[in-house]
Amino acid sequence: MAEVRGRVPVISAETSRSVAVQEIFAARLVSIDEAARSGAEWTDAGRGGYDVERVPVDEVGGLDLKPAELRDFVIRNAHTLLADLFG
Repeated sequence: MAEVRGRVPVISAETSRSVAVQEIFAARLVSIDEAARSGAEWTDAGRGGYDVERVPVDEVGGLDLKPAELRDFVIRNAHTLLADLFG
């Protein structure tokens, strides 16, 4: 279960046919039941693994987080995000 706290700035980019928009939300993970996961991404071994990885906000800069704009936003706004999520 997660507590959604708000939307972070929208990331958009022009493509050859339109504008791609990604909406990203800040949320606090309250609990997770890994056994309850379902869908092709979990059952098809050819798609790789999906493991929960907890990363301290001050280590986000070392991740290959996509899109890069999100990684940069988290790095720039880490203190504000933490205050909003846990304050």
